Amino acid sequence: MLRIILTFLLLAFGSVAFAQTATERHNVETAFRALDQTSRETAQLELQHQNLYLQQIDGLWGAGTEQALLAALFMLNEIGTDVSVDTETDAQSFLDFIIVGSAQGLIFGEADEPEESVGLPSWLASYLSFDAQIADWRQATQQIKVASAANYYTALIPSDAQVQSLIQTGQLQMIAERIAPCMDEMIEFGVQTGQKRVSDPIYPDFLQVCAALVLQ
Repeated sequence: MLRIILTFLLLAFGSVAFAQTATERHNVETAFRALDQTSRETAQLELQHQNLYLQQIDGLWGAGTEQALLAALFMLNEIGTDVSVDTETDAQSFLDFIIVGSAQGLIFGEADEPEESVGLPSWLASYLSFDAQIADWRQATQQIKVASAANYYTALIPSDAQVQSLIQTGQLQMIAERIAPCMDEMIEFGVQTGQKRVSDPIYPDFLQVCAALVLQ
């Protein structure tokens, strides 16, 4: 699902969505505790590979595991993956999705990417919890937009040294903030008009339309 649609949903649901967070937390915790030791450790290991879980792999439920799973769920929903934790069965399916490695490559900010240019997953995992306020989610959504814009933009730059220079000088942040709204509008228009599917690559359009903003 498009980032702009995610933002709309967060704004529209407001307090109603957060009234359900206690149930969602219960569903995830119950499903996690129902797993065997190996599966629990595998889930943590997969989250660690995505740079979401930064603690010891012990298979135990705790704040670190909860926050990492929330961040994973948030990001998977942000890109349109059909996962939820509305019921315990849903939560079990979500955990199975993580355990078998299906989330690899879908969650933005894998651990093998430059930490300076991504950074968001660890920040999101430590910043949000199941009782987060709507303002926290809005801020996280905006940060994901900017981080995604930075990711797409740097993918067009062949020189690692140039990317590092943009990061160190703070230019990448400014560029990403400038082009993030353009990316949202471009993807939304393409999908709504049938010219593009959510899964289609956007690099050509991005290069021609949004990246040009950097030169203005």
